[in-house]
Amino acid sequence: MEQAVAILAVLIVLAAVLGLARIYVRRRFDVMFLAFLLIGFWFVFRPAQLALGLDSATPDYLFASGYLELVLIAEAAALLWLAGFGLGAAVGGIAGGPVAMLLPRLEQEPSPFFVVIGLAAVTGLAGLVTLWLLTASGGSLAGYHYFVARLSLFRLAF
Repeated sequence: MEQAVAILAVLIVLAAVLGLARIYVRRRFDVMFLAFLLIGFWFVFRPAQLALGLDSATPDYLFASGYLELVLIAEAAALLWLAGFGLGAAVGGIAGGPVAMLLPRLEQEPSPFFVVIGLAAVTGLAGLVTLWLLTASGGSLAGYHYFVARLSLFRLAF
């Protein structure tokens, strides 16, 4: 029963995201499209995995009593956040006209070719950084995880 309620909560958030996207997205790749795409990944994709039992919350020892009730709380918070986001976008759309004229904007959609090239470049850069970290850590996955964790702690300390 709890799993069914969690799945229903995820579907309600999905409907809210799609409804707001239908209202505010004007064309592909505009700012609102990208914002709702990210919101979908945060508030729909991962909670759906948890609600359907395809994955579990990590680390497991912190969620020994279950995590579906946390999914429900997170989805309720997501609905409140989406309501505020929609209200802010509505007010910004009404009051932001004079300000929007001062900001740069695209007159047409970006070429899909350049979008794909940009995504491939960023993905390639991430792959090169991962390979560098893997070779710098000695080539083993355990050493890689230790090296990255130590590097992250070093960055947080300074």
